[in-house]
This record gives sequence, structure tokens and C-alpha cells, in this order.
Amino acid sequence: MKGHFLEQILQEQFTSKKDILKRGSYLHFNLDQPFYIVALKYQNLQGNLANEMLFYEELMETTLQYFKDKKKHVLICHRGNNVVLYVQTESRENANISSLCIGFIECLSQMFHKYTFQIGVSSRGEEIDRASDYYDEAIIALRMSTPTAKKMVLFDSLGVVGLLINNKNESAIKNFAQQQLGPLYDADCHKNTEFIKTLYVFLANGGNLEQTANDLTLSLSGLRYRIQKMETLLGQDLRNPTVNYQLFLMLQALLVIGEIEM
Repeated sequence: MKGHFLEQILQEQFTSKKDILKRGSYLHFNLDQPFYIVALKYQNLQGNLANEMLFYEELMETTLQYFKDKKKHVLICHRGNNVVLYVQTESRENANISSLCIGFIECLSQMFHKYTFQIGVSSRGEEIDRASDYYDEAIIALRMSTPTAKKMVLFDSLGVVGLLINNKNESAIKNFAQQQLGPLYDADCHKNTEFIKTLYVFLANGGNLEQTANDLTLSLSGLRYRIQKMETLLGQDLRNPTVNYQLFLMLQALLVIGEIEM
């Protein structure tokens, strides 16, 4: 019932905040409190779906027990391919929700060795009737996470990228990406994915060749070849700070709207 209730809230099926609070009171849940929306993505490393239903039930039980132990009130539902949580909080500091979610990932990773977990966290919400907006923030943050190095991302940490991107300007972002990235990006068939990934990691590492080569498990000579090839295709000098900043911002935008993956 609580899961269905959260889904109704996210789909904006209630006519007013008063209706939401009233329904919440029936479930002994005071929704007139600060909260975060947390989006959890999980992936089976072995690709075996035979026990997926059993895993999902155990995941729900583990999640409920974790937040109960932390004395946090939560609502949970399954949306798309993600688990979505409404988490109430008393603290105004992001450090609190950050440590809570990092501990949550560690708990899940210890419990389910065959799965990877990633989390996106919205900014702090005050009005439950705006929960769908915070859900969008959580999904944006989730898209910026990775299964290894960056498992948990706060929407607030995205800065201007998170603020500027929404579903109303996705087409503009795609068009601009085609202009900036040229042959490296094709909105229809996503060609040259290895070049895109190389470019992103190179820019994220501030142009550090050794670190980029290590992250991509490439030789330095192989990396230099790719960089020269990309510079030729783009017609740009990748050591130019202005060019780097604009390209990195563009790649982050494409990540946020789900056009590319790292």
C-alpha cells in the first residue's frame, strides 16, 4: 500500500497537498516533513534473471531494515528499472543524507555480491506535492553515477549542469551536441562510443595522460593516438582550456539526459 501510495504521489494523482497529507495520515505517515527522493539502480553482474523475483523481495526487506535501523521513515516503490525511496530527514545538511546513502550501498554490496548498485539523490525537499520534481532530480543524479568510482551522486553536487537540464530542453542539447562533437556523436546510432568515453575520461582527469590511460586500461601510445584522432575529427585542440570546458559540459549534459553512458 505504501509503495502504491508513493507511486501515486510521483504521478501527481492527488489534487492538493492536503489530500496527500490526509492519505498519509491513514498510513500513520506524517508527510509534512523535509525529505529526499533517492533513486537506486541495480545490475546483475552475471546476467542471470532466474532468481530475480527472489532477489527483489530480499532487496526490499534489506532496504526497509536498513532504514529502520537508522530510524528513518521511508516509502518505497519500483519505477521503471529503479527502486525509488522517499526518505524523511531532520537534518538540513547534505552530509547526513550522503553518509546514509553511502552506508546503504555498502550494506547492499555486502548482502548481494552478484550485483552492483548506484544511487542518485535529489536536493532537500520541503513540499510533498513537488515530489515528482525531486524525483526528476534523483534520476538526473543517478545518470551521473557509475558502478565503480562514483556509486552515489547528489543532485546538489552537479551545480549548473543539473539546474540547466530538464526534459524541455533535451532536443536543444542533442542538436548542440551534434554541432560541438560532430562525427563523434550521432543522435540516432551513437557511433564512436569508445572515442566518446575516452574524451570524457580525459577531460574529467584534467588532461592527465597517465591517469586517463590507467582508467581506460590503455597504453600511453594508444591513448595519444585516440587523442590525435579526436582532435582531427573535432578540428579542436584538446589542450585548450576553453574548448575543454565546453566539451566536458556538453558530455555531462548528454550523460544527464541519458544519451550516452560511461
